[in-house]
Amino acid sequence: IVLAGFAVRPSTAMTVITVTTTNGGILPDGNCSLEEAVAAANTDTAVDSCPAGNGADEIAVPAGSYFLFSELFITEPVTIKGVAGAEPVIIGDADGGNRNFRITNVVGSVKLSDLRLTGEERDGDGGAIWVTTIDGDLVLNNVEILNSSASGDGGAIAWQSPTGELLIIDSVFNNNE
Repeated sequence: IVLAGFAVRPSTAMTVITVTTTNGGILPDGNCSLEEAVAAANTDTAVDSCPAGNGADEIAVPAGSYFLFSELFITEPVTIKGVAGAEPVIIGDADGGNRNFRITNVVGSVKLSDLRLTGEERDGDGGAIWVTTIDGDLVLNNVEILNSSASGDGGAIAWQSPTGELLIIDSVFNNNE
């Protein structure tokens, strides 16, 4: 678009994707689960009732317990934010052996805030979070990582070959191995 001799770029405003159910999985049930919200943010396409992402998105997660049956792969810049107020947003492992997040091939930053991550024993690296490649920062703000362990590196977080920084703000790590 050209306006009076100036080029104007189309808006690249982020999308806020609000999780509407604590039920897990990607199911055609008319809800927006945490897994579906991450998929919509990664692919910039609508998934079930989650709107399509648009670049670096924000996923709003209401109070409740979200138990995962597989790790959440993050491949695009995103903010995942608990909007619970007095009640915590708990993201945990439903059946043992899964980490909460794997961050891979991200160009940009990933921000996690106002969340409690709980885990089980994990074979391999990264009990709660495994960062394999990121060209940006991982920011944890008001995040608790509790009871996570890994047989490899990083009971709470494993950090492998990223070019960014890990920024930890007002966060707690407890009973991780």
